[in-house]
Amino acid sequence: MPEHILPSHARVVVIGGGIAGCSVAYHLTKLGWRDVLLLERRDLSCGTTWHAAGLVGQLRATQNLTRLAKYGGDLYERLEAETGRPPQITVRLVGEADSARLTVSDSGPGIRPEVLPRIFEPFFTTKPIGEGTGLGLSISFRIVEAHGGRIWAES
Repeated sequence: MPEHILPSHARVVVIGGGIAGCSVAYHLTKLGWRDVLLLERRDLSCGTTWHAAGLVGQLRATQNLTRLAKYGGDLYERLEAETGRPPQITVRLVGEADSARLTVSDSGPGIRPEVLPRIFEPFFTTKPIGEGTGLGLSISFRIVEAHGGRIWAES
Protein backbone atom coordinates (compact mmCIF):
# COMPACT_ATOMS: atom_id res chain seq x y z
CA MET A 1 0.00 0.00 0.00
CA PRO A 2 1.51 3.39 -0.89
CA GLU A 3 2.41 5.35 2.22
CA HIS A 4 0.09 8.27 1.43
CA ILE A 5 -3.04 6.12 1.13
CA LEU A 6 -4.53 4.99 4.45
CA PRO A 7 -7.89 3.36 5.04
CA SER A 8 -10.65 5.62 6.34
CA HIS A 9 -11.19 3.38 9.38
CA ALA A 10 -9.71 0.42 11.20
CA ARG A 11 -10.89 -1.72 14.08
CA VAL A 12 -7.39 -1.73 15.58
CA VAL A 13 -4.47 0.59 14.89
CA VAL A 14 -1.06 -0.60 16.10
CA ILE A 15 1.54 2.15 16.13
CA GLY A 16 5.08 0.90 15.69
CA GLY A 17 6.32 -1.94 13.51
CA GLY A 18 8.91 -3.29 15.90
CA ILE A 19 8.74 -6.79 17.31
CA ALA A 20 5.91 -5.94 19.73
CA GLY A 21 3.80 -4.08 17.16
CA CYS A 22 4.21 -6.75 14.49
CA SER A 23 3.48 -9.46 17.05
CA VAL A 24 0.28 -7.77 18.23
CA ALA A 25 -0.96 -7.23 14.65
CA TYR A 26 -0.07 -10.79 13.67
CA HIS A 27 -1.76 -12.40 16.67
CA LEU A 28 -4.91 -10.29 16.33
CA THR A 29 -5.29 -11.42 12.72
CA LYS A 30 -4.61 -15.03 13.74
CA LEU A 31 -7.49 -14.66 16.24
CA GLY A 32 -9.74 -13.64 13.34
CA TRP A 33 -9.71 -9.88 13.78
CA ARG A 34 -10.10 -7.91 10.55
CA ASP A 35 -9.26 -4.28 9.77
CA VAL A 36 -6.03 -4.35 11.76
CA LEU A 37 -3.74 -1.52 10.66
CA LEU A 38 -0.02 -1.47 11.50
CA LEU A 39 1.65 1.95 11.21
CA GLU A 40 5.41 2.45 11.06
CA ARG A 41 7.28 5.65 10.33
CA ARG A 42 9.81 3.99 8.06
CA ASP A 43 10.32 0.30 7.29
CA LEU A 44 9.10 -2.55 9.44
CA SER A 45 11.82 -3.60 11.83
CA CYS A 46 13.69 -0.32 11.50
CA GLY A 47 13.62 0.06 15.26
CA THR A 48 13.56 -2.45 18.06
CA THR A 49 12.98 -5.48 15.86
CA TRP A 50 16.60 -5.54 14.76
CA HIS A 51 17.61 -5.30 18.42
CA ALA A 52 15.55 -8.38 19.17
CA ALA A 53 17.08 -10.19 16.20
CA GLY A 54 20.51 -9.95 17.81
CA LEU A 55 21.89 -7.23 15.55
CA VAL A 56 22.50 -4.72 18.33
CA GLY A 57 26.28 -4.75 17.93
CA GLN A 58 26.12 -4.08 14.22
CA LEU A 59 23.37 -1.46 13.97
CA ARG A 60 23.28 1.61 16.20
CA ALA A 61 21.81 4.68 14.59
CA THR A 62 22.05 7.07 17.54
CA GLN A 63 23.73 7.53 20.89
CA ASN A 64 20.42 6.79 22.61
CA LEU A 65 20.17 3.45 20.82
CA THR A 66 23.70 2.64 21.92
CA ARG A 67 22.79 3.42 25.54
CA LEU A 68 19.57 1.45 25.22
CA ALA A 69 21.44 -1.57 23.83
CA LYS A 70 24.00 -1.42 26.64
CA TYR A 71 21.29 -1.02 29.28
CA GLY A 72 19.34 -3.98 27.87
CA GLY A 73 22.41 -6.22 27.83
CA ASP A 74 23.40 -5.20 31.34
CA LEU A 75 19.84 -5.69 32.57
CA TYR A 76 19.71 -9.27 31.33
CA GLU A 77 22.98 -10.05 33.09
CA ARG A 78 21.78 -8.45 36.34
CA LEU A 79 18.45 -10.28 36.23
CA GLU A 80 20.13 -13.62 35.78
CA ALA A 81 22.59 -12.88 38.61
CA GLU A 82 19.83 -11.68 40.97
CA THR A 83 17.33 -14.45 40.32
CA GLY A 84 19.55 -17.38 39.42
CA ARG A 85 17.60 -18.01 36.23
CA PRO A 86 17.64 -16.49 32.77
CA PRO A 87 15.34 -13.48 32.34
CA GLN A 88 12.01 -13.98 30.62
CA ILE A 89 9.50 -11.62 29.08
CA THR A 90 6.07 -13.05 28.30
CA VAL A 91 3.54 -11.30 26.08
CA ARG A 92 0.00 -12.70 25.92
CA LEU A 93 -2.76 -11.42 23.67
CA VAL A 94 -6.35 -12.59 24.10
CA GLY A 95 -8.95 -11.35 21.66
CA GLU A 96 -12.66 -11.28 22.38
CA ALA A 97 -15.66 -10.13 20.36
CA ASP A 98 -14.99 -6.41 20.69
CA SER A 99 -11.89 -6.13 22.81
CA ALA A 100 -8.40 -7.44 23.38
CA ARG A 101 -6.28 -7.95 26.45
CA LEU A 102 -2.52 -7.62 26.17
CA THR A 103 -0.56 -8.83 29.20
CA VAL A 104 3.18 -8.34 29.55
CA SER A 105 5.10 -9.95 32.39
CA ASP A 106 8.74 -10.50 33.17
CA SER A 107 10.96 -12.32 35.63
CA GLY A 108 12.61 -9.13 36.86
CA PRO A 109 12.88 -7.98 40.47
CA GLY A 110 9.60 -6.06 40.31
CA ILE A 111 8.68 -2.47 41.05
CA ARG A 112 9.20 -1.05 44.53
CA PRO A 113 5.86 -0.48 46.33
CA GLU A 114 6.51 3.25 46.82
CA VAL A 115 7.17 3.68 43.08
CA LEU A 116 4.24 1.67 41.70
CA PRO A 117 1.50 4.33 42.20
CA ARG A 118 3.53 6.90 40.23
CA ILE A 119 4.74 4.96 37.18
CA PHE A 120 2.14 6.47 34.82
CA GLU A 121 2.88 10.08 35.86
CA PRO A 122 4.46 12.22 33.13
CA PHE A 123 8.20 12.75 33.67
CA PHE A 124 8.36 10.32 36.60
CA THR A 125 11.48 8.18 36.45
CA THR A 126 13.70 6.31 38.85
CA LYS A 127 16.66 6.62 36.49
CA PRO A 128 19.52 9.05 37.05
CA ILE A 129 19.37 12.47 35.39
CA GLY A 130 20.00 12.19 31.67
CA GLU A 131 19.07 8.51 31.41
CA GLY A 132 15.34 8.73 30.89
CA THR A 133 12.50 11.19 30.47
CA GLY A 134 9.76 9.26 32.23
CA LEU A 135 7.36 9.72 29.33
CA GLY A 136 6.94 6.20 27.92
CA LEU A 137 4.37 4.85 30.35
CA SER A 138 2.47 8.15 30.66
CA ILE A 139 2.09 8.29 26.87
CA SER A 140 0.94 4.66 26.81
CA PHE A 141 -1.55 5.43 29.58
CA ARG A 142 -3.06 8.36 27.66
CA ILE A 143 -3.32 6.41 24.40
CA VAL A 144 -5.08 3.48 26.08
CA GLU A 145 -7.36 5.78 28.08
CA ALA A 146 -8.28 7.82 24.96
CA HIS A 147 -9.52 4.61 23.34
CA GLY A 148 -11.66 3.63 26.32
CA GLY A 149 -9.20 1.05 27.58
CA ARG A 150 -7.47 0.48 30.88
CA ILE A 151 -3.81 0.02 31.68
CA TRP A 152 -2.31 -0.83 35.06
CA ALA A 153 0.74 -2.34 36.64
CA GLU A 154 1.13 -4.98 39.32
CA SER A 155 4.25 -6.11 41.06
